[in-house]
Amino acid sequence: MKRRGASDPRQIDLFTSARPVAGPAAHAGIEAWVAAEVGAMLKDDARSREEIAGAVSAAIGEDVSRWMLDAYASPARDTHNISFGKAIALMSVTQNAALIEEAVHRLGGRILWGDEIYAARLGHLLAQRERLDGEIKHLRGGKAQPIERDRHP
Repeated sequence: MKRRGASDPRQIDLFTSARPVAGPAAHAGIEAWVAAEVGAMLKDDARSREEIAGAVSAAIGEDVSRWMLDAYASPARDTHNISFGKAIALMSVTQNAALIEEAVHRLGGRILWGDEIYAARLGHLLAQRERLDGEIKHLRGGKAQPIERDRHP
């Protein structure tokens, strides 16, 4: 049997169960984490920060400067955090959804992108069929009797 190569790091594992981050101070440092994620998005994009700022500005219809992006990407600047709306626009412009994927994971969920939804739906339908097949087997085991009634014209 041929061995599979390394999995794509962008591919989510649909068969793991994420547990929400919980407890005292569970989200302490969240702004620094968001800033680090924003920094990674900016670093991973081949365009200059000026170009990215221009694309975000165009996407939301308001001015976002390179300096604002730099501030959003600085974990040390805890008073200048990116808004959720600007973060969504930045993810769209950079085509990098790592921030929202990790945020959802921390909340105990997973995001399905594109055709991944079909795999999840197929799994759901197969589980339903298995449950129904079990119920049919149970009823065939002596519970279900033919229905015979006199029919009057």
